[in-house]
Amino acid sequence: MASNKLSFILYEDKTAPKYFEISKGIFRFFLLGLPTITLISLTIVGLGTLYFKHIKTLTERKEPQIISELRQREAVLVRQHQELSRLNNSLENKLTHTEVKGEGLPILSLFKATPGQKDLSQTPVLSIEEFNTLVEGKKLTLRFNIIKIANQLPKLTGYIFVVMKNGNTIQFYPSNAMAKDEMILNFNNGESFGIKRGRDVEAKFNLPLTNSEALFKVLIFSRTGDLMHKQIFSKNIVVK
Repeated sequence: MASNKLSFILYEDKTAPKYFEISKGIFRFFLLGLPTITLISLTIVGLGTLYFKHIKTLTERKEPQIISELRQREAVLVRQHQELSRLNNSLENKLTHTEVKGEGLPILSLFKATPGQKDLSQTPVLSIEEFNTLVEGKKLTLRFNIIKIANQLPKLTGYIFVVMKNGNTIQFYPSNAMAKDEMILNFNNGESFGIKRGRDVEAKFNLPLTNSEALFKVLIFSRTGDLMHKQIFSKNIVVK
């Protein structure tokens, strides 16, 4: 019967011989298996290195193409934004220079009516909060917050006017809203605004000469001239 073991006798100088036995399977593993596994591992490592180098080369070639595509998209978006801005300015200019027959909106008697102008203030998309006044030297500062209440709408944009009536005197904010050679206001002469949630407003007026009650009217227009909000406040002004 053939043996599954290999026998070895080791002779060393001046020592007794030593006898060893080893399994044929283990011997074959060290003789053939281990070199084979090493060769396979080296092959896998080599192929992996070549693969990752190939991926890196493809990425480096593709990256400039991606950057070029992004730049082209950015250029298209810039052109679209510029075109929309140009069209928006053209529309506002057309609205403010077009004659409208009829009385327009009664609340806007001081304002030039525009084609198709609507009063949307009955279905408000914003509100005014924290309305207060502050006396600073010879100036009266009116402060309030505009809060967007229609969450389903995107960013709101438009123009803000504040009219202050004190006795027989009427003042406007912005102070240069009414041209010197006119007695009427254009809706887009107000303070431009854009809000996603809220915005603080500071309107400055000349301080009355004596203690008195002042009436403030806040008017907020859309970019196309529709009245989005109107609100009236009264405040007792104490002159220091």
